Amino acid sequence: MPFQTNIIKKTQDNEFFRQVLFTGGKSQLVVMAIPPQGEIGEETHEHVEQTLFFLEGEGKA
Repeated sequence: MPFQTNIIKKTQDNEFFRQVLFTGGKSQLVVMAIPPQGEIGEETHEHVEQTLFFLEGEGKA
């Protein structure tokens, strides 16, 4: 099931901490707005690949 979107625009327009845009068999596309000094905690994804794309700001991984 292909999915196509403008991830930069979706990220800029996002007003939620976490918004799911797409869920596939082994992947999920999520945009997040993490406030300054905010964190998402530790996450483990054993059966799927995870790709991180940062639009702006600084963080630790």
